[in-house]
Formats: sequence, C-alpha cells, structure tokens
Amino acid sequence: MNQELDFVNPEQGHIVIRNRPRCRHCGEPTELRHGKPWNENGNEGRPYYICLCVLQKAFSCFGDMRGVLMENPTCFCDRGMQISRHGIQNPEPGMPWSLRPIFYTCATGGCSFYEPMTDCDRKLVLNCGPISASSLSLRGF
Repeated sequence: MNQELDFVNPEQGHIVIRNRPRCRHCGEPTELRHGKPWNENGNEGRPYYICLCVLQKAFSCFGDMRGVLMENPTCFCDRGMQISRHGIQNPEPGMPWSLRPIFYTCATGGCSFYEPMTDCDRKLVLNCGPISASSLSLRGF
C-alpha cells in the first residue's frame, strides 16, 4: 500500500522547494503557475514550475507533495534530497485516456531521472481509474 511521507499532506507546498527551482536545461529561475480548471490530467489548480526561456516551455516540477512517497526510488540529484514522485503519463496517440503508464520522475526538477513503474514481471503498470484531482490524490498522485 502506498504511504505518503508521514509528515506531509500531499496538497501542501513542496517541503524541499523553498525558492523557485532553476531550470535544469538553462539554469534560469522557473515561474510558478497553476493548472487550469479544464486540465484533463487531474491537475486543475495544482502548483507547478515551468521555464519560459527555452523555445518550448519546459515543465520543471510540481510545487506540492502529491505522488512523493517513501517507497519511490531515489532520483539522480547530487545535492539535497534525492526524492522522486510518481505520476501518470499522457496517453500515446490512439491510447485511451483511462489507460496511461505510471512513472517516477525527480520531485524537484533538478535532474533527468525518469523510470517507468513496472510490476514483478517487468510489465508497465497502467493507471486504470478516473483522472481527476480528487481521485488521483486519494491514490497518492
């Protein structure tokens, strides 16, 4: 069973990020944004950081603790806490929105860590439930 870090609420601000994180691509400070009400990924109103200086807007990380669990693998960050969060990938073309792979990524945007979640047979674990902020938060996303 997934357990949130014992001392945090998944909706609270990120416990490691005290200042706007720097973009791992260009080094410039990121900008704080919030998910739009029509967000289809269950992230409506959710705080996140994005870099605006690159040609394509580069997502850095979320500004909350959703998906940051004690049993998650460690990321590649060489300074500070090496924590990751799990999330749900956008669907591949032609794939239903309800069947999406689950993955781990750096929780602070400080490194390029990415790892698909797999079961004991090394098969991808797919999200098979609804995609809304309340349903995802209850499941640790």
